[in-house]
Amino acid sequence: MSRVVVTSLLVLPALGAGLLYGHFRSTGVTPGYYGEQLILAVEQRAGVDVATTLRRILPASLSNGQAEPNAVDLQRILPPWRGAGASSLRGDAGPRYDRHGSPLSRTDENRWKLAEPPDHAREVRVASTAALRRAVAEATPGTLILLAPGSYRLAEPLRLGEAGASAAAPVVLGSERLGDSVLVTTAPGAISVKGAYWAMRNLVIRTRCAGRACPPPVELGPGAGAFVASNVFASTVRQLASTRGGDAPNPAALLDGVTIVGGIAVSADRGIRSEGNRALALLQAPSVVIACETLPQSGDNEGCATDSLAEAVRQSRPGGTILLRRGDYRQAVTIGKPGLTLVAEPGATLVETSTGGKGAIVVRADVTIDGLACHGIRVSDGNGACVRQDRGDVTLRGVHFHHAQMGVLTGHAGGRIRIIDSYLHDNGVEGSDTLGHNVYVNSGELEFVRSWSLRARNAGHELKSRASRTLIMDSLIASLGARDSRLVDVPEAGLLQIERSVLGEGPLSENGDLIGYGLELPEARKAGPGDRVILRNVTFYNDRKYRSRLLRLGLEVPVQAVGNIYVGIRLRGGDREEARESLGVPPYPALPYLGPGPASAGPR
Repeated sequence: MSRVVVTSLLVLPALGAGLLYGHFRSTGVTPGYYGEQLILAVEQRAGVDVATTLRRILPASLSNGQAEPNAVDLQRILPPWRGAGASSLRGDAGPRYDRHGSPLSRTDENRWKLAEPPDHAREVRVASTAALRRAVAEATPGTLILLAPGSYRLAEPLRLGEAGASAAAPVVLGSERLGDSVLVTTAPGAISVKGAYWAMRNLVIRTRCAGRACPPPVELGPGAGAFVASNVFASTVRQLASTRGGDAPNPAALLDGVTIVGGIAVSADRGIRSEGNRALALLQAPSVVIACETLPQSGDNEGCATDSLAEAVRQSRPGGTILLRRGDYRQAVTIGKPGLTLVAEPGATLVETSTGGKGAIVVRADVTIDGLACHGIRVSDGNGACVRQDRGDVTLRGVHFHHAQMGVLTGHAGGRIRIIDSYLHDNGVEGSDTLGHNVYVNSGELEFVRSWSLRARNAGHELKSRASRTLIMDSLIASLGARDSRLVDVPEAGLLQIERSVLGEGPLSENGDLIGYGLELPEARKAGPGDRVILRNVTFYNDRKYRSRLLRLGLEVPVQAVGNIYVGIRLRGGDREEARESLGVPPYPALPYLGPGPASAGPR
């Protein structure tokens, strides 16, 4: 679309102001983008001086639109994490209790059973193991003990005793964000819970012992009623918690949103309820190789096999697992070993690195990447990606890719790409001629599930797919304040299926189409049996001032649109246009609501 606009503008100086305005309205782009393209066209034909004069005399409305700052992190409230297990993307992980004082899982939607929110009457910040022990010993009802970023070694048991806590005022031990703070335990029962209504949240727990997998680091005594561990990532343990001597705490303890690496179960003892948890890299797996940012093997990096990603891949067996400890890794890797799983401890990030002129991780075999963060990836051709797939099936789960030239880019050799419970935003380089897409799949199949693609930069698409089958489920795809292009572009047709999702086009999006379909096909291409569009229970938002088209078809195919809501979009065929106000949705720039049910159900 940009090339067409610029070409047309080359002849516009000879036309009248009325024709200029008419052409602007026909493009559907923003005034700022149109004005900037006009100035660039004049600059090419008449020179820099004329273009500079034009910039001075044009109205402010035709100055270049200002996108949201390209900050390191997205300065907005993130959509709620909806996947199983611990994640640095999860929002509030505080304990919840019902009116009878029993712990409630985050998966429990019966919020009417909640008592009053827990009251944190006192906040204590600690930065050393000694200070942690003092804070635990002096805890009173409602105390929130926040660990500063760093590692805390528990050579002797940390005893969480009777503190008079209750469901309305529990004692909470944790950090502000998962990945900041690590508890390193060296013996069974390193965290000994003896009192009621203790809770742990947003913690990484590492265990060190002589066995292949250590005993549970958390031991619950008879008085440990209503213990809650939420958003906890533990490695090289059989399970996180056990009850001492078979005594079951009352009310039952709850493990909620826990990830275990190296164990066989999240919880096995009676009296311990397990919800939304997961076990990775089971003991019967071929291998678990631990990689760290730096060596030697001491202190924070105890137990590491290597400080090299490439060496970790070499040491792994096919079907094995690499556990990547937290840290900033300025090294890239090519993975050609089949069935490998890379599990990133929260806080593990690939930063400003690439290999082979392609990206941070180049995939040439089936691989799973879990929990990894990545940003700052650039290569000379402008297509530097956090994950670049040449061949093989790729599963990305809980990843956070942002501020690279591309988030995910795949090749032409097929493969099934599955992006689950993940977050991609702000990919693309401002001021570059290269489009920046959050997701660009060139072949095979794509599944985008419970994930978010936001603020693609430099006129890139939020999601572009040449796959024969593109499935988008329970996801949020939105421009917000970025200068992107289409929200979803499927240029070579195939099956496009979007369900229970929210798609929102922002005011600076330069393209008037929310979805493009079959727009890069040769004229002779006819629709086949696999070509169709399904839009079911989707909420579509348009916050551009100028006209937008929901779906632009380059090929006549069956379109099924059922149960959708259209906000700020003019449609044909009797579909009703809604306004944000009529749905109870706050005005832009508020993120559209995406709850646990169908998006068309509206805000809750």
